[in-house]
This record gives sequence, C-alpha cells and structure tokens, in this order.
Amino acid sequence: MSNPFSRTTRSLKADSYSLSVTGLIIAALAMTAWCAWFFMSEVSVYRTSTSASVTGKDVLVSEFPQDGRRAREIREKSIIAQFLPGEIGDIRPGQAATVYLKGKGQIPATVARVINQHDRALVELFARLDEDAPVHIQEGETGQVKIEVKYVSPASLVMHASGIISDIREISHPGKNKKEPGR
Repeated sequence: MSNPFSRTTRSLKADSYSLSVTGLIIAALAMTAWCAWFFMSEVSVYRTSTSASVTGKDVLVSEFPQDGRRAREIREKSIIAQFLPGEIGDIRPGQAATVYLKGKGQIPATVARVINQHDRALVELFARLDEDAPVHIQEGETGQVKIEVKYVSPASLVMHASGIISDIREISHPGKNKKEPGR
C-alpha cells in the first residue's frame, strides 16, 4: 500500500539533520582542541640519576629581602649525582632539579657544575634548605635526582619514540631554568 504524497512530505519535514550536524560540529571542535593540545602543549623531559649522595660540603647564605621582612639563613648542601654518560648532554649549570633522599621527600636544588669523565658522568648540585626547615640532611645520605632538561610537545615525543625524528628540539621558555648557580 502506498502512502499519499502529502503524508510523505510531512514526514520528510519532521526528519531533519540538525541533530546530526550538531553532533558533527561538537566532534570537530573536540578534535580541533585535541590537535591543538597534541601539537602545542608542553611536556617536561627529565633526566634521572642512577644514584646521588650528600657530600660534606655546604655553604651558609644570608638572604636580605627588600620588603622589610627579616633576613633568612639558608644552608646549601652539596650533592653529587651520577648519571649515565650519554644522558648529561642536556644538563647545564643553573637548571632546576629535585632531590629525592630516602625518607626526606622532595628537596629543591640547582645544578652547579657538570663533570664528564671517561666512564661516568657526575653532576654537582646545591640543595637549598632554610635553617628553620624541618628537613635536615646529613653527609652520606643517598637517593636520586631528577633534572628538568627541556620542554617538548606530545607530537615530538610520539615521533621520537616511533623513530620518525631522531632529535627532540628544545622549546625555549623565557624565565624558566634561568637561575644562576652563583658559584
């Protein structure tokens, strides 16, 4: 049995593609946002030491703030971290680092110098501790060091892991990791 022509045009008018078009627009916006994140966001690349130990060398520094607060005594402890020889090419004096000592948590540090020997690579860091800080570290304590060496996009990481590119280019960030070692 055939439908009368008026009934067919009424049903075609009721069936619109607006819901499908709305869904496609939302999907296109989500895909655009994901592509922007994938190619333009920043992911930190770290170098992690094989071992680290606190040396007996330390320096006491006084900071005198300009805003009238009281002067602070800051103790800087020297830490020697050992890295694999091929991993220290990106490490430079002045870079920020985090020291993880057993039972002490995270301690901020700054790279002071890089020592590249034939069979091993050493990095000397200075960890900054307030005199009032609850964390006290002694000579001989061991742990690990993580140094943030560069920032790359997730696309660069995927291309590097798949072998499409062999070198990950560093993305410069004004103001980041520009601390002077002061030594």
